[in-house]
Amino acid sequence: MGASYPRYLGYVDINAGYKWISDTFEEAEKCSLSEIKLFKTEMLAMPVAKRSGYRELVAQKLCWQNENGLYDKIKAMWIPPKPRCVGDSGGFTSVGITDFLPAILALIYGSSIATGVLIIELIFEHRNFFFSVCCPKYQTIRKRDEREQPKRFI
Repeated sequence: MGASYPRYLGYVDINAGYKWISDTFEEAEKCSLSEIKLFKTEMLAMPVAKRSGYRELVAQKLCWQNENGLYDKIKAMWIPPKPRCVGDSGGFTSVGITDFLPAILALIYGSSIATGVLIIELIFEHRNFFFSVCCPKYQTIRKRDEREQPKRFI
């Protein structure tokens, strides 16, 4: 089964809600959110007095601002954008060899050091056997030393 997230419900102004969602929620949680419009928003209007000579001029300038993208610039400045769901892959990120190369090197160095310490411990623990194989003189010296020392009983 898929991961379950807590369910959220809230009535928020879009301007404040989008910023809060972007700051608070994780990427996977943003993907699971949906928006329901409760009220239809009316078109904005520019009030102009009846029989005013500015009515045609204001209409022309508003059309000009819309055509040149000034409305979009103002909207981007005052209204935060809707939070985007980045990737529906559930948090999967492609990783290259260069991203985890330090971890591999640490594993290789650690394994090498551990193997070296193991070999040194084995040689130290079984040094009598190794020296008898490598140096036949050591075996005769060792036997002579054992004969000269008296046995101690504790």
